[in-house]
Amino acid sequence: MYRMRYLRRRMLTPTSVQLTREQESRMLAEQINLLEFQLNTIRKRLEETPKESSTQRFQQYRFKRSMRPILSILIPKIDSSRCVGCGVCVNACPTGVLALVGGKSRVVHAEACVRCGVCSNLCPSHAITI
Repeated sequence: MYRMRYLRRRMLTPTSVQLTREQESRMLAEQINLLEFQLNTIRKRLEETPKESSTQRFQQYRFKRSMRPILSILIPKIDSSRCVGCGVCVNACPTGVLALVGGKSRVVHAEACVRCGVCSNLCPSHAITI
């Protein structure tokens, strides 16, 4: 790790002096070494990650698909006619489920909702129900 920081620092320092061909080739060789080191690190990390089988992916897909009706019941519902777009619910949501879109609050990450009810309790116009 120290070597990588050293090489990065060395590559990123601005030089106002004209480099000779030898210096420039040495610097390029160091950059190549750094890039090869980073590439090897990435390859090692990819090899260490467990591979999912197609059966596991299909089971996850089936589970998510089977949960859609249940999740659609449990996500916050926003009455856009009552929403004034103040953003109190967006700022209060601990998981970032809500966002202001077009001046109105919208559910953007329903799967992240923990159903705590903070958004509906703090909404001044009572536009959110869970």
